[in-house]
Amino acid sequence: METDRDKVNRKGINKRGTYMKNIKNKNGTMLIETALVLVILLVILLGITEFARAWFTKNSLKNAVRQGARVAVVTPAASLTTSFQCASSTTCPNANVLTNAVCCQPGVKPKTGEPAINVTLECRDASNAIVACSAVAPNGTVRVQAILNNPNFYVIGGGIWPWPKSLNLIVAASMRYE
Repeated sequence: METDRDKVNRKGINKRGTYMKNIKNKNGTMLIETALVLVILLVILLGITEFARAWFTKNSLKNAVRQGARVAVVTPAASLTTSFQCASSTTCPNANVLTNAVCCQPGVKPKTGEPAINVTLECRDASNAIVACSAVAPNGTVRVQAILNNPNFYVIGGGIWPWPKSLNLIVAASMRYE
């Protein structure tokens, strides 16, 4: 049975002067606030994940190119190719030592459906002029460059983000020829 004390006037204030909360109207607001916060947290989490994946790809590519430059310096120049692609169809190990050094590194070989990585080898003499790799003399340099066109990074390369939708990862390493 309801007493006079529990009766509430139109402003939501009972006779004691305390405010009575209307719980029925508050249930939906907590659900909406949770949904909004979860969406924001999910976008932040996906952004962190994609950034970490891009960082891993760049570091893997950098290590592979560094390894390729090292192999190019110690390998006889006659057996080096100056341009090739690391594709999902590339077999590892391969007959080409430079392809093995770059394409067969962990995290570098593209999966099926991913774009190929273009790798170029450039040899320079002591005066920094580009020469054939068979003509590199001591104090010359060997430079290996890898370009990954439009990697499949959903959050970084597309979607709702303000930066360009196409992205190229370009990594190079050079070593002195002795």
